[in-house]
Amino acid sequence: MDIFGLSNEEWTAILLSLRVSFVAMLASLPFGILVALLLARGRFWGKSVLNGIVHLPLILPPSSPASFFSSCSVAAVRSAACSTSISALSFPSAGRARHSPAPSWPFR
Repeated sequence: MDIFGLSNEEWTAILLSLRVSFVAMLASLPFGILVALLLARGRFWGKSVLNGIVHLPLILPPSSPASFFSSCSVAAVRSAACSTSISALSFPSAGRARHSPAPSWPFR
């Protein structure tokens, strides 16, 4: 299988990635449909919180938890200086201006 100039090991890695992603999609599909039905048709306490939790992966960049844990030590997390706002925790000072409206979007 020398299609696209890839070796057999590379094709094995690609096929394994596709297989794993397909199984993960099949496993998460029933939960996603259930949550979508609850949000679309249900009336229950905490609906806005569930809606916010569902939208967080779409809003926060994948580097947010990494930048939080790399910029705050255990002592700083316990202090009020490090826990003043979500944007201060999630983004380093260089990216705070660019990403400042993102963490509050689903909670308006």
